[in-house]
Amino acid sequence: MIDPQGRFAVRVPPGDYDLVAAARGSARGTPAQAAAGATDVRIVLGSGATLRGKVIASDDHAPIGNASVECETLGGGASALPADPGTVTRPDGTFELIGISAGPLSIHIHADGYHDKIEAAMTASDGAALGPIMIDLTRVGPDEASHTELVGIGIGLSPDGDALRVTQVLPGSGASDAGIGFGDRIIAIDGLPVAPLGVEGTVARIRGVAGTTVTLTLRRDGHDVQLVIERRKIRT
Repeated sequence: MIDPQGRFAVRVPPGDYDLVAAARGSARGTPAQAAAGATDVRIVLGSGATLRGKVIASDDHAPIGNASVECETLGGGASALPADPGTVTRPDGTFELIGISAGPLSIHIHADGYHDKIEAAMTASDGAALGPIMIDLTRVGPDEASHTELVGIGIGLSPDGDALRVTQVLPGSGASDAGIGFGDRIIAIDGLPVAPLGVEGTVARIRGVAGTTVTLTLRRDGHDVQLVIERRKIRT
């Protein structure tokens, strides 16, 4: 924990470390590299971006109050850092998210009696004001199981060295129709190497607006193959 003057001390074994700091209302800082015993480490937090919007029902456009709106985190795991920004909608369905870290942004919306939804196609930058956006949720039918609605290409990924290995391909998805197969290794997305992006960054860039495309570079049988894949609405 950091004291009121911003100072901190962490007891660690000898070695090199990446340090990350976070505070509610601020964007999560860029990792700072330091060796055990360092006394001059400086971590700078930005103000982050602010996203405003409104959540409504898709059938009658009625506002949905008390819906949760959270920046999606794919990594999971225990952490002493504050959770990524999250909030609930007001009675009129409006919300405001603050302290959003820079980069591609996905938000997860949940409300009782409605299917969950993941909205992407946004990029945050420090100090930016995003929106307002309108998010419509579909009611869960009386004999229907709840699901999550999102836009993507329909693949599951896991780290594999400097690539991401395809672990799942949804039937009828853009990835399936483009010929992506189980075990293919993705090395770049729209020309950007996936190694520094990781799973989270790659998934955020894959998501977007239905009907648009994304270009993936695959390493298959020792050869690099580029595929242009359409983003589609998906239910999971």
